[in-house]
Amino acid sequence: MKSSHRDDFQAESSERCSTPTPMRSRHTTSFRSTTPSGFIDLLKATFNCKAIRYCGDERKTITRVALCGGSGAFLTSDAIASGADIYVTGDVKYHDFTSFADKIAIADIGHYESEQCSKSIFREILEKKFPGLTIKDAETDINTIKYI
Repeated sequence: MKSSHRDDFQAESSERCSTPTPMRSRHTTSFRSTTPSGFIDLLKATFNCKAIRYCGDERKTITRVALCGGSGAFLTSDAIASGADIYVTGDVKYHDFTSFADKIAIADIGHYESEQCSKSIFREILEKKFPGLTIKDAETDINTIKYI
């Protein structure tokens, strides 16, 4: 039985979002191995974050990164299993930080901040699946969370 466009879209988007994977160069700024604080500075610049909640051992080197946009704390074990040195996501609870602090560095960049690139990812998927489709981006892009 031939799959529908909806099935293809769900399979592709699920593949991208269901488990944290090492960051790919087309979605990130490339970096050399760095310290956790150096990587946090890179995250702040890349995702335009004013503050990042973080736990990790400053003596370790960051060479492999796992990323899940939105509320990805439930995938922390998968990030550890992938061999990542740091897991970047949003909405991490205090107890998640403390439960995994000795296993992987965690950077909570914020829910909105971790999903702000979603619009371009979905645009890319739709353009690939439906060539010639007219797509209009929303004119507003608002984070309701304020940092003071």
